[in-house]
Parts: sequence; structure tokens; C-alpha cells
Amino acid sequence: MKVNKETAVAICQDYGFSTADGWNEPRLAKKLTELVQLYRSGEYEPEDAGPEEVLRSLAEVVKSGEPIEFGEEEVGQRERAEADDEEEGEPVAGDEDEEEEEPVVGCPLGVGDRVIVHDPEEDWKGIVHELFDAKYVMVRDRRGEIWEAAVERCEVVKRAAEVEVKKDAEKTKPSTPEDDELRSLKERLQALRAKKKQKQNVKQPRPKRLKREEMAVKTLRAHPEGATLAELAEELDVRWQKQGKPSNPRAATYQIKRLAKAGVLFGLLKLEGKRVSWLSSE
Repeated sequence: MKVNKETAVAICQDYGFSTADGWNEPRLAKKLTELVQLYRSGEYEPEDAGPEEVLRSLAEVVKSGEPIEFGEEEVGQRERAEADDEEEGEPVAGDEDEEEEEPVVGCPLGVGDRVIVHDPEEDWKGIVHELFDAKYVMVRDRRGEIWEAAVERCEVVKRAAEVEVKKDAEKTKPSTPEDDELRSLKERLQALRAKKKQKQNVKQPRPKRLKREEMAVKTLRAHPEGATLAELAEELDVRWQKQGKPSNPRAATYQIKRLAKAGVLFGLLKLEGKRVSWLSSE
């Protein structure tokens, strides 16, 4: 059902919403639906007869679940107008072809203009979708939703004509060798960034951690001229800690002694007191 917006504002102001004239249509329709429900329950009784007649008609609409829409005619006015026209023999409104919409005069905005809407809560960007009059327009935001906004709150960022001129210039502008080179550089840069990002996402293999026996052999090979058992054990413990392992000098000493005994047994090492050395440089 269609309700005149001015009548809806008057009903809301009659209830006590003094700022209703600045609401957008979705909020106004929501509040009007709530007032209709309050009227049905008897909690709200309007002072004027006009709003009460509209509320009485809207009560059936809300009860049936039909949404409230805003238009030029109020609920119940069309039926009365049709009855009067039939009595007078005039054609019913709506039977004739719709007249062409007249251009809005005095509005500084145009359809397609990019604007910033300065709302009390938060500023937002959008494109002018439709012109109501010199004071109000419909603006489409980035999500594609359309909202009513006051012209005085809209700051023009770019005119629609400027956008069209720029698009036409980009289409008709001939390509030069510099443009081709710049485009090629951009493409290569994007490819390098994508490759770098892909490389960063690939998990790097963890370094192999050696066992204490393997580290003991590497420690002994690092001293071809030989060294004492205490020196070798201390160096082995340092190598072990570099792998993130806790220090354990006792285990390092045991591993060096065990390796020295095995080397002497197989004829690779010789043990002179506490000094271990290789029998052959190979």
C-alpha cells in the first residue's frame, strides 16, 4: 500500500518523533509500521482525525503482511477519488498514459555524479541515482543499496560528465611505445610480486638435525692434528647446543670417549693419555 510521505511524517511527529522529517524512507516505513501496531493494540491514539483514518486503513495492511510504500496518494484516497470521478463522469486517474517526468529544476547535482554524503553518524561515498527535487536525491552506495540524502549534505567529488570524458579519452587515446613499455613493466612487476608471494607461502624444509654420534665424528675430523678428550667434549657440547638442544657435558664426554675407543679398536685413532689423534691423515 502507498502512503503519502508527508502524512507518514505527520503521524510520526504526532506520536513524538520531532525529527521524522529528516529520516530516510526505510527508517520512516519501519517507524510507521511500529506506530500502526501500537494503534491496533490501543497504546497510541492520534489527536487529529486525518492520521487516525490513515492508521485505520494501514492496520489491515500490516495485519495482512503487505509492506508499506510511499507514493503520491494516501491509503483510501484513490478509492474516494475514483468514486468522485465516476460520479462526475471524468476519467479515472491512471487510465491515461503516464506523462513524461519533468526535469528537476534548481538541483545542483546530476545523475551519475560521484559524491560524499556527510551523515551525522558517518560519511560515505556513492553515486547519484535519481533526483527527487532541489533538496533531496537518491544515492547508491558501494554495496548497491539506494538511500535518500539531502542535497546540502552531498559533496561532489567528480561530475558524471568528467567521468564520461575520461572514459572516452582512454578509449580514443592512441597507444605509444612509452605506454607499451610502461604496461610491460607493470606486468613484469606484478608477475614478480606474485612469484615472491607464492615463494613465501611455500614452507621451507627444516634443517637436518644431526645425532650426537654424527656430531662427535665431525668434531674429531675438525682436528686432524688431534686434541684432548676434554677439548673435544666441550666443542661437541657447543655444537649440540647450536641445534637448540640443552647442554649436557657428561653425555658429550661419554660420546667422545666411546668414539675414541672404537677408533683405536679399528686402527684409525691412537690414544696417548688423554689426547686423541689420527693415525693417518686420510
